[in-house]
Amino acid sequence: MEVIMFYEVLKQVENDFNERIQWESFLELIRYKDPIRNAWFETLRTEINNCFAVENVVENWGYISRNIWDYRWYIKEFDYESFCLLFNNHSFHLWANRNFYDIKKLSHFLSEKRFIPIISSFDRTNDINDENNESKIVEKGNFAFGDASDGKYDLDQLAWYARFRTKEFVEQIRKKVDRFRKNEEVTNLLIEINRECKLP
Repeated sequence: MEVIMFYEVLKQVENDFNERIQWESFLELIRYKDPIRNAWFETLRTEINNCFAVENVVENWGYISRNIWDYRWYIKEFDYESFCLLFNNHSFHLWANRNFYDIKKLSHFLSEKRFIPIISSFDRTNDINDENNESKIVEKGNFAFGDASDGKYDLDQLAWYARFRTKEFVEQIRKKVDRFRKNEEVTNLLIEINRECKLP
């Protein structure tokens, strides 16, 4: 934080918390920040599960939610440890479990021109990881709710939207996921790459 900005924040805090009880209430809230955030993401999880396990099922595609931080959409033929779409914390990943897939070979395939439609299914790519990483392509915090943080939300910021704009949040997730699941070309390429890179 820049020095000037820090002193502006400090001045604001001193104005807002000039009574001891106000400061103590703030400290109490800080102690509960993570449990509150997690409870709000549990609200989001309920809606995501309803969307993908009940209302918006796509043939050949499976879905699993392992906890509030781990959601996977995968080709049913290969299961949820396969090369699949993973929503983890506030990021989308193309990911595979190294115990079942040759992750170096996955990187090689993704560098081929014919697999560009898979990568292009992301709204944007923040990271293209090296061949030793299970997560290959990453899109981070790319949601839009009409405020200054659009496109660059962190996990704590998204918690509020998870609780108070839940349906809008889920709809954005659905649109991102369906760019993979409802695209026949991308689905077929994912089937091919899963077959080719699965360990014996």
